[in-house]
Amino acid sequence: MAHTLLKGGIPLLWHDRSTDPQDVLIAAGKIAAIGPDLAAPGAEVVDVSGMIVAPGLVDTHTHLWQAVLRGLATGAWGNEYFALVPPLARYLSSRDLNTALYLGALELLDHGVTCVLDYEFAMQSRDLGRAALDGLQAAGIRAILAGDLKNRYSVVEKSFVDDRDRRNGIEWLHGQATALTSIAVALDDIQVTPPETTADVIGWARSLGVPMTFHDNEVGAIATLERIGVLGADILPVHCNYANDADLRALASVGGTISLQPEAESFSGNRSHSVIERARAHGIDLALGVDGPALARLSILPQLRLLYFLQRQLDGARERAAGRLPITRGEGSPTLSARYVAQTGSKLGAEAIGLGDRIGSIEVGYDADLIVLDPQPFGRAHGDPATHLVLYSSEAEIRHVLVAGEFRKRDGRLVGVDYATLAGLGAGAKERILAAAGDAVPPADLEP
Repeated sequence: MAHTLLKGGIPLLWHDRSTDPQDVLIAAGKIAAIGPDLAAPGAEVVDVSGMIVAPGLVDTHTHLWQAVLRGLATGAWGNEYFALVPPLARYLSSRDLNTALYLGALELLDHGVTCVLDYEFAMQSRDLGRAALDGLQAAGIRAILAGDLKNRYSVVEKSFVDDRDRRNGIEWLHGQATALTSIAVALDDIQVTPPETTADVIGWARSLGVPMTFHDNEVGAIATLERIGVLGADILPVHCNYANDADLRALASVGGTISLQPEAESFSGNRSHSVIERARAHGIDLALGVDGPALARLSILPQLRLLYFLQRQLDGARERAAGRLPITRGEGSPTLSARYVAQTGSKLGAEAIGLGDRIGSIEVGYDADLIVLDPQPFGRAHGDPATHLVLYSSEAEIRHVLVAGEFRKRDGRLVGVDYATLAGLGAGAKERILAAAGDAVPPADLEP
């Protein structure tokens, strides 16, 4: 693997707020050196002067099978989404699941996301699982494919016949792991599954050495895991909008993280965002994801910005309600800084899915999962480059994207991708899924 020298950029470092230009040398897929005016004989030199070199963004919770169903439920309100979108996962063939994950992963890469945990509803057979892995691998993204243990069955292909068959399938997929693609276990609903079943599944997942995740949409689920003696930092709860203080105390006691999806959690009107401040008060770190491409585009940049401004609005509302006017800066107010929010989309996300010692930071020895943002023609925001990433950047600024030192996007274009075919691939998959679903398709009046 050739050496690459990113020359003259401004690296976003977590231990240093410097805006001085520094080079980043990449060798054998890893960051080999960081510093000014590095000597790198034989390396390919890529001039990134004036640009921000940042850790690749990390999406810790997304359902990529929806990538070919963009906009299908953007007008859903209340609980309408759950009745309309998740059931469509049953109508994906292996061909269409492969297409969805390939296109979804490319969209993420185009938007600077170098790693994703895909919580995969549609992976209900070995053939579907292999198709999912093939789609992710073809795109070249770093990915963790979370096999869903909920009893869902494919309408269009042979499915796992029972829980044992489903576990065997996930074990088989675990054996297909590569340097960039691996497996996780998506746990069933904690509060409705018998505790002994939950404990058995978690013990099995730990025997494989894979992370776990689950939708935490119930009060007390995290505390239940603590009560039955299986809660650990290797289990990533998602959403947690209904988590109470007992749940948060339990999660904090094991050093756990919460995965938030600010756009998806805002659209329905059902969810409180108080968990952001309450989690931070307990010392719990936050990570980010997109959740459903049927609701929002596959990008972490909007999640960063919404998280920052949403919590500022909540902080101000709290201060006004307490009569603390005029509002002034104090301990815990505001709750989040731009630098911390930038970490939720990279460093903290990597840690949440068990990759914090490999990606999410620009450090020597880490895998070179990097993005390069070109702030021209309008220029970089003043001060900390984290501020620019969170508050001023856009997908249009993403000039280069590297995964394990390999360019996946270069000079603003995805590498090795036939752009002319992408729309047709997605449209064909969508047409087949909706035709198979028939009357289960969401009505057109759900448009916003």
